[in-house]
Amino acid sequence: IDGLGMPRKIWCMEQVYGDKILHDNAKDVHTYDFNFGDIESGSLPGKYVGTPPPLWDPAAVSAHHNAAVVVHFLREVLVRNSIDNRGEALISSVNCVDPDQSPDGKQWLNAGWNGIQMVYGQKLVEGGKYRSYALGLDIVAHEIFHGVTARTSRLAYRFQPGALNESYSDIFGILVSNFEEPSLSKWNWQMGEDAEGTGIPHRDFQTPQKYKQPEHMRDFQDLPFDKDFGGVHTNSGIHNFAAYKIMTAKDGQGQYLFNLRSLAALFYVALTQHLTPTSQFSNSRKAIELVVKTLSRK
Repeated sequence: IDGLGMPRKIWCMEQVYGDKILHDNAKDVHTYDFNFGDIESGSLPGKYVGTPPPLWDPAAVSAHHNAAVVVHFLREVLVRNSIDNRGEALISSVNCVDPDQSPDGKQWLNAGWNGIQMVYGQKLVEGGKYRSYALGLDIVAHEIFHGVTARTSRLAYRFQPGALNESYSDIFGILVSNFEEPSLSKWNWQMGEDAEGTGIPHRDFQTPQKYKQPEHMRDFQDLPFDKDFGGVHTNSGIHNFAAYKIMTAKDGQGQYLFNLRSLAALFYVALTQHLTPTSQFSNSRKAIELVVKTLSRK
């Protein structure tokens, strides 16, 4: 059972002495417990999550299952062999802490790709329990795709390139989390609503302004670098909304122009083949237009 109370089929590896660990050999997914350690201590990833007494840690189940889903998406939809396209192991650690952002030494309201692996923080919720940020498939996909961006276009994490970096991770968070829903009319366009147990998302592709993001360049917020690297989590709403308009575009008969696989190909090729570390929003638009023309050529 994962952190959302959902039953999940997960793969583990049996050790010679009979215990099991969260190591999915087929997908090369590994899940560890960092036991509220400092992510800057140099001690990551921690200890393998092992045979439970009596149940697997729900946070670890979420991290393990969600990482495997993203690996499947990379392989089957994008035809990419893990993050680096060379079979890089996907390592996750739950129960992580950044002491500079932790009021009690255990709560850390964040998750991230640190350049090597995934790290997941947690929020203190009702009943004195901690709710892991690994619960949300969209969050897991978002952070893993920061790794893909780092291995491809290397969009600089500041100002417009940084907002693009954030937006492309959001785009693939949406695509991965809606992978099992064939009808775009039923897609969930929210990001991070499972993170903190409130049901309130961090961002919404349909209505960015609802969560304090601009949705048009005329509302672009020109922020200094010390304000979230120039507003990368704010101005990403502009590109997210543009992506939403593309994803939900219809033809003259009211049929969606794209399906999930064509959308995945569109944004993946644009990100990995046509953007550079200094790309601006206008460069992303040109890239999307070029890829659409290429993929739809008859």
